[in-house]
Amino acid sequence: SDWSRKYVEITRSEVNISTRLEGLKPDTSYAVYVQTDTVADADKGAKSNISYIKTNPYNPSSPSNLKVIHKGATWMEIAWSPPAFPNGEIVLYIITSRLYPYIVDMTTDICALVLSQTRRSEIEQLEKQDSTSTEVPTTSEQSAEQGSSSTECCQCSSDLVHKEHQED
Repeated sequence: SDWSRKYVEITRSEVNISTRLEGLKPDTSYAVYVQTDTVADADKGAKSNISYIKTNPYNPSSPSNLKVIHKGATWMEIAWSPPAFPNGEIVLYIITSRLYPYIVDMTTDICALVLSQTRRSEIEQLEKQDSTSTEVPTTSEQSAEQGSSSTECCQCSSDLVHKEHQED
């Protein structure tokens, strides 16, 4: 691979001379040497020995392509691609999940998604808890709570429900 050069000008005689090499990649091996240059007409300066150095690891980039590949009533299996830039050896993935009891799926009965104020406050309470599971009433139980004995859909539009969900 290509060598890059950095010129360090010396204005006075120093015992220890140093410079910072920037823009290096984390967890990457580099070869480094120093070459002297004395006068403008010198043909060739002297070189130090080559030192091989590896930079420290750093935060990896994000994993990508997260998807659910299998799911059941009480479990799901997820898969993902490793980070494009691991910046070191990946030794652990931490999987974090959160209970989210209200998920809009526009393929379901829109009227079942309209929430009463009572149901809305129950969901807000669930979101505040650290619980990992909860019982969610079926659609027929929700209708009974709302005082509806009719099997017909409520008079709502999907735009209204979609807008209501976006505001939450």
